[in-house]
Amino acid sequence: MQKKLFRQKSLDRISSPESLNEYLHVTNVSIWVVLIAVILMLGGLFVWSGIASVESFAYGVAQVEDNVLKMHFDNEQVAQSVEEGMIITVGNEKAPVISVGTDENGQIIAAATVQMPDGIYDAKVNYKSTRMIELLFN
Repeated sequence: MQKKLFRQKSLDRISSPESLNEYLHVTNVSIWVVLIAVILMLGGLFVWSGIASVESFAYGVAQVEDNVLKMHFDNEQVAQSVEEGMIITVGNEKAPVISVGTDENGQIIAAATVQMPDGIYDAKVNYKSTRMIELLFN
């Protein structure tokens, strides 16, 4: 007994020439809408990642005496990234770092000139700005 791989009905349907003019539906409109939405979303994400950035800060305590701000950092490893010209932020006040050095205990300190009342304040220094797209390719 010889087994047939295909049913005779299916073979007849394929071999009939009357179905050659029929339109073959490969996809429908909803698949194209989903594809375009995904492409637009990926394009928007790519543009956003080129514009948006993540800021890295070194936090610490700033002491102001006679319009001179001296900032002591909470994390010494992060404080090593602070350089002259970076901006110290104390509340709404901003001032450039004029010098970076160490105190008598060996801790890194940053100094700036400010127009603020004497006192002790929480402060931060923006030492690095990373674009989101750089995070994807590093």
